[in-house]
Amino acid sequence: MLSQPAFHAHLLPVMCPLGCLCLGVSMNLYISITKTTVICLQLHYYRFSLSWPRLLPDGTLEGGINPPGVAYYNALIDGLLAVGIEPMITLYHWDLPQTLQDTGGWRNEDLVQRFADYARLAYQEFGDRVGYH
Repeated sequence: MLSQPAFHAHLLPVMCPLGCLCLGVSMNLYISITKTTVICLQLHYYRFSLSWPRLLPDGTLEGGINPPGVAYYNALIDGLLAVGIEPMITLYHWDLPQTLQDTGGWRNEDLVQRFADYARLAYQEFGDRVGYH
C-alpha cells in the first residue's frame, strides 16, 4: 500500500472498490479520473487518449494551443509517474476537432499535415515523460 503519493491536489482517505483504505484524489478538470482506483488496482501502465480538440481547439497550430488542456495532461502524466504508473498515450480516438470535420474530415488531404502538427505538439509537450505513444 502506498503511504503518501505526491499529488497536485487534496488528499482524502477513501475506501477503494477493493476494500483497501487509500489516499484518494479525483482529478476533475475535464473528465473525472480517480487515482485511488488506479493505485488500489496496482496498475503498472495506464493507457489514455489525448483529445485533439482539448489541445488544439480548432485543430490547428495557427488557431492556438489550449494551455489548460496541456496543463491537464501534464498533471495526469506527472501524477501517474509519481505513483510508479507508466502512462501510455493514444493520439487519436475519434475526437476530430469540429472545424476540421466541417472541412471534410479525413477525406480532406490537408488533414494529414494537421494531424502531423498535432502529433508533433503532443510529443514536444509529453514525450519526455511518456515512452509509449
